[in-house]
Amino acid sequence: MEVTTSAPHGTTARTSSVARGANQINDNRAMRERFGELMASEKRFGVLAIGIDDFDRVNNLYSYAFGDEVLDTLNYFIDIRTPPQRTYRFDGDCFGIILPDTSDTEALLSLFNSLLEFTSSGFAIDGTAVSFKISGGICLYPDNGDSADELYRNLRIALSDAKRTGGSCTVCTPSLCADSRKALLLMETLQRCISASFRGFSARFQPVADADTGEIHGCEVLMRWGDELFPEGVTPFEFIPYLEESGLITAATTWLMDVAFEQARQWIDIDPAFIMNINISKYTLEDPLFRFHIVKAAKKHRVDPHHIMLELTESGMITDAEGLDDTFAFLRSQGFGVAFDDFGTGYASLNLFRVIAADELKIDRSFLERITYDVNDQRIVASIISLCHSMNLKVCVEGVETREVLDLVRTLGADLIQGYLYDQPLSAPVFEQKYLAPLDVREAAAASQPSIVYAKAQPVQPLPPSELIDRAYAGVFQVAMDENFSFITCNEGYRRMLGYTAPEIEEKLGNRALAIVHPDDTEYVNEEIRRQLGQGDTVLIEFRVVRADGQSLWITGTGSVVRPKTGTPYLVVVIMDTDRIKRANLETEKNLKIAGHILENAPIAIKCIAYDNQFTIKYLSPEFLTIIGYTREEVRERFDNRYVSLVHPDDIAPAVATVQEKARPGHAFDLCYRVRAGNGSMLWLSTKTKLCEANEDGSSDFVSVVVEVEGPDAQSESLLLANRFQTASERWGDILFNLYLKTDTIEFTDNYEEEFDAPPKHSLPEQLALSPASDRTAVAEAIEEAKRGIVPAPLEIRLSPRDDGEYVWCALSLNCAETSEGEPSTIFGRLRNVDSEKRKRDELVHESQSDPLCDVYNKITIERKIQEVLDNAQPDACFAFAVIDIDNFKTVNDTAGHLTGDQMLVFVAEVLKSSVSDEGLVGRIGGDEFVVLQPCEAAVGDALAFGTGIIERIDRTCSSEESDVTLQTSAGVACFPDDGTTFYSLFKCADAALYLAKEQGKNRACLYGG
Repeated sequence: MEVTTSAPHGTTARTSSVARGANQINDNRAMRERFGELMASEKRFGVLAIGIDDFDRVNNLYSYAFGDEVLDTLNYFIDIRTPPQRTYRFDGDCFGIILPDTSDTEALLSLFNSLLEFTSSGFAIDGTAVSFKISGGICLYPDNGDSADELYRNLRIALSDAKRTGGSCTVCTPSLCADSRKALLLMETLQRCISASFRGFSARFQPVADADTGEIHGCEVLMRWGDELFPEGVTPFEFIPYLEESGLITAATTWLMDVAFEQARQWIDIDPAFIMNINISKYTLEDPLFRFHIVKAAKKHRVDPHHIMLELTESGMITDAEGLDDTFAFLRSQGFGVAFDDFGTGYASLNLFRVIAADELKIDRSFLERITYDVNDQRIVASIISLCHSMNLKVCVEGVETREVLDLVRTLGADLIQGYLYDQPLSAPVFEQKYLAPLDVREAAAASQPSIVYAKAQPVQPLPPSELIDRAYAGVFQVAMDENFSFITCNEGYRRMLGYTAPEIEEKLGNRALAIVHPDDTEYVNEEIRRQLGQGDTVLIEFRVVRADGQSLWITGTGSVVRPKTGTPYLVVVIMDTDRIKRANLETEKNLKIAGHILENAPIAIKCIAYDNQFTIKYLSPEFLTIIGYTREEVRERFDNRYVSLVHPDDIAPAVATVQEKARPGHAFDLCYRVRAGNGSMLWLSTKTKLCEANEDGSSDFVSVVVEVEGPDAQSESLLLANRFQTASERWGDILFNLYLKTDTIEFTDNYEEEFDAPPKHSLPEQLALSPASDRTAVAEAIEEAKRGIVPAPLEIRLSPRDDGEYVWCALSLNCAETSEGEPSTIFGRLRNVDSEKRKRDELVHESQSDPLCDVYNKITIERKIQEVLDNAQPDACFAFAVIDIDNFKTVNDTAGHLTGDQMLVFVAEVLKSSVSDEGLVGRIGGDEFVVLQPCEAAVGDALAFGTGIIERIDRTCSSEESDVTLQTSAGVACFPDDGTTFYSLFKCADAALYLAKEQGKNRACLYGG
């Protein structure tokens, strides 16, 4: 074999014939014996172990014979660098080189670097170029071992550490050896503890909370372990990797599942919505049978799988996502939830989205370390959350430890939170007492806990001023007093507030402070700052800025002029985010303005008076002032805003007595009394009055509406009830009516006939006869509710105004007026023509619930509809639940084309719709799979006959223009309630029966368990 080598230091390449190295001894035993010989002479020596990184790549890329030649070449190069008979080969691709009389590591490191340069720079074997990296480990005698075995073991430890760190040379140290001994002790102790019924293992439960409300959502169960041989404790980050490497992780996970499922069963009884999260290692899932252990554990402990969320740990390091797809598809089909844990820490995370369907994603805590001040981290987390929500995944953020981080992740849209801010991992009794015990017990326990806000302060190193300013949630910056108020400096707090990075402020905004100001406020800000600075050296201003995401933000800036000894003056500004408060104030102002506008322009007389001795006036509407003939100023000056001074003296006592008898918060009552008008005449006022709930200071107000006025100007003011009724009806476009309960007669406003082109009926029975029987019943029930003092919910009813069978959809609202004795006297209501809106809404609902191709229910709707039927089923009800699938549908699409496939789907859907009764349901749940629910007899044969009948009806040839294609289907049938009482339990059984039909030759129906 001809080998051409290129010496690392630029020496001339030479070609020589190399036989397998005569000086190489392929045996670690021989190397240990040589260690013993040298130790016997009591002389110091050093040893260098080298190993080829990823040598399997060389063997697989070329051949094993070529790999042997590579080893021979490396051995030859070692021989020319070291005296003969001192090189040993072990573990296939590893070499040990002994240097006698060596007391330090410099010569060994020099030799390693020489070998590394040779292998990295490359050489040729029979014209084939090859290069590779090596790792090295160095030990010295007697520093790193008193015996040959100890020295050899420590040499291997150093080499393993070098390989783990990637292409380096590790010098053995006492701490490295101590870590190795600890790892060995840890492994042996773990094995003994697992053999002794998991001695020392325990479970802790960390709460998972709703991000918006803070209410308990569930918990994550965490494995803990301790042993007397490790008094300082061992963290999960230390012992779990050893469980995975040794293959013990499956046994440990099985133990943890039993504990978690049993605990979940107890807590679900307390909180029916409780979710238990369980970590599952990727190494455990490599066992194809383990998924069945999970299902058996759920059955053993009688836990509904929908309460279990399986977290795939180290999800970012999964390289074979396709291999896990079947496992998770099976587990999700059984009802378990699937979550990606530690997301964002590995290189293959996005591939999980593409391949594996999941329910939840947990963002790794590493993203929270800088999220409060790093805009890029905020954008990454926001993007992940947005991507998950677009794929219907919930997002849990782990490691939330401060209120600031919590507020931020809430803003970014997180669904769930987990971390020490909410609570640490707890034992089962403590968790149950804190989160699942009755409220009074939890409050008592919480009261005994020390306050986290006022915890005892510990001495800390104060932050430098510059870092303190950067971390503050406020904008602090310097600006030049030029035309654009150019930034001189800008802290991280202001950049975080605006969503810009420092380069973006410089590049996109040109360091111009005014470039961030909202366009509508730019002129105001410019003029106001210069106006205030013209009067002094301080400025205070409130305005809007535009964030990087385009959203406007209200801020308040306080600035002062600094006049340096040299240079021009500049402005130092502190900015506070006042957006929430400002928007709340603007909304309040807007609502007050609207309310004031409505009150001032309402076509009815309204007053508001305080519930005090003088009934102090708080508000009188313009209509009310018109009735009594006074201005606001006259009421204030002549009557000192005392409403009792307006009332006729003879009516004060009876009116006050009525108020004291009937005034209850939220209750309306009638009041009738006389007031003296501005022209000296007496007016009788009939009012509907309500006492409002008490204000913050404990005071209460009356709000009254005048319903009738008797006096010389009553008719001219158009304030009689009938006139106001007609006016309101015309303005609102609604039809108003009164139903007089004593006579059972009904009176509509004039626009009834205009709206329906037919006169109204004058008695309740005649009017009800214009609607279908079901609607008549609903209206009669609503009237009875109103008579009992209950405001019935609005109804949608059908009305045939011309009694010709042509129905119009109408919205109906009712309420009841009572006599002064509290007896129901009149039902008053509102009727509105909503036919066009109703039909459009029904059309939209149909589109949202239907499969656009097959015109049957879509997946989401059929699940809900079937579950509603099952939930409301009578005790003796029976249903056949069938899953129908087109045989070899992919082949049809591939050979005959997707148009033919679509025609098949439509044909199957039509057959299914014609095969069910009016009470039956048909839906398409995806691809070529349909679901049918049909009432049937209790006999099992009736359900199977239904499925077989469907197959026989479909079993015929379906042709297209280009080719004839045989359409065949298979069906799996389950029975309610014998096989399940929920959609998913029946679906699992029917799906299993469908697989059986496929295995038995297809084109048939099979019954679950039959």
